[in-house]
Amino acid sequence: MNNNKKINSSLIYAIIGVLMLVLVIGGSTYAYYTASAKNDTAIKGTSAAAGLELKVNKLSTSATNDLIPLTNTTDSLTTAAKGYGNTGTTFDATKSCIDKNGYSVCQVYEIVVNNKSTASVVLSGGVTTLEGDNTPNVDCAVMVSNISVINNASCKSSNSFANNVTFTGGETKTYYMIVYINNINEPQFDKGVFNGIVTFSSATGKLQAEFN
Repeated sequence: MNNNKKINSSLIYAIIGVLMLVLVIGGSTYAYYTASAKNDTAIKGTSAAAGLELKVNKLSTSATNDLIPLTNTTDSLTTAAKGYGNTGTTFDATKSCIDKNGYSVCQVYEIVVNNKSTASVVLSGGVTTLEGDNTPNVDCAVMVSNISVINNASCKSSNSFANNVTFTGGETKTYYMIVYINNINEPQFDKGVFNGIVTFSSATGKLQAEFN
């Protein structure tokens, strides 16, 4: 009887030890992924199931102050994205999203989706979350390039970038968006702090990346 109790006790302790090891390893893996996914200018995640990679890059790196509200028109958003004094047709990070008084008025982002697998995949993608501290009117719009907005509709939608679009094996697609505070002709307090999530979904799962 005593021998059986000793064997049972040893088996129980062994099982508990294995379970603890699994939990520790699993927790460490999650913590590492969370830490490695945080980056100010390039935030990416990968979906092993679909072989996808998603990156969100902030392009308007010179606009670093609190945001001044913008009038929600295509002309106003395009002018803001290009920046005061940029009359050319190419993106200039030193001018983008900065008005004539030197204030920040927006942020421009590049969204890169790469199908790293050899098989085609159908994806839908958009901005599924966008919120700011004390800035309920923070919004976004899809850009046709990094300096041009032709549609001022909000990009806060699950398919604002892509709606059941086929990515062939090895194909990469790039999208652009502008984030701004919509001018409602009322005082708005802004700390220059907002957070968003870009989500691309397929039949096998979804891939998300944060931006701020």
